[in-house]
Amino acid sequence: MPTFLENDGFRIAYQHHVFAPRSTVAGEIVQPTLVFLPGYGSDMTGTKAEHVLEWSQAQGVDFLRLDYRGHGESTGVFVEHTVSEWLADAIAVIDHVLDGKPMVLIGSSMGGWIAAHVCRQRTAQVKGMLLLAPAPDFPLDLVAPDFTAEQRAQLEQTGVTYFGSDNPEEQGLPISKVLLDDAANLLLLDKPAWPWHGMLRVIHGVDDDVVPYGCGEKSMGLFATEDALMFLAKGSDHRLSEPADLALITSTLAAILA
Repeated sequence: MPTFLENDGFRIAYQHHVFAPRSTVAGEIVQPTLVFLPGYGSDMTGTKAEHVLEWSQAQGVDFLRLDYRGHGESTGVFVEHTVSEWLADAIAVIDHVLDGKPMVLIGSSMGGWIAAHVCRQRTAQVKGMLLLAPAPDFPLDLVAPDFTAEQRAQLEQTGVTYFGSDNPEEQGLPISKVLLDDAANLLLLDKPAWPWHGMLRVIHGVDDDVVPYGCGEKSMGLFATEDALMFLAKGSDHRLSEPADLALITSTLAAILA
């Protein structure tokens, strides 16, 4: 069952799994907590998060995950909110639970973009980062350029349109004008590399038809660290949820924690 944190008038659901006494040196905690940041429209109980949870328990590593407002068990209406608000929810939960203690961020898709912003705001806390098919700047770089005239008209008339489905019988994911406007304030790909020097790992599927793997390569340039590696998973798609993908995720986490 989740715990809830009040933030900006919303109840933000999170789960903090504590599996072992924390390693300390001179009274300071040195074993980071893994923090999972989900993607657009996803919640904290997805396949990847559940797999990392099981692995964390086996390894005795603390694990924190959350639902942004309008996602999962948090309150709010998904289409009414923005990436800035979801970033604020992540920061609020991290500050409330970890209170400055070290963490390793795991950002999935949009969560990779949010992780990059968390790193900019809480740089000293972030000891490592794993980005899974990261999608920095995705509303304006990946979604809006492909809008049809019909989608643009729908956006202007109703404030919401839908994307991501090639099947005319499926509506796809909603995206709002307010989110697109907000995204302009969060763009990172045009910014200088952030002076963070931890271990950065990126995993991207070669067959990802949602977020091209070139976005994973660009994501490595968001940070100044030279300890950056990208793994291209042949035959894997955007979900990165097949057994081989999940095994790569946890083996990479083991390397970061080591």
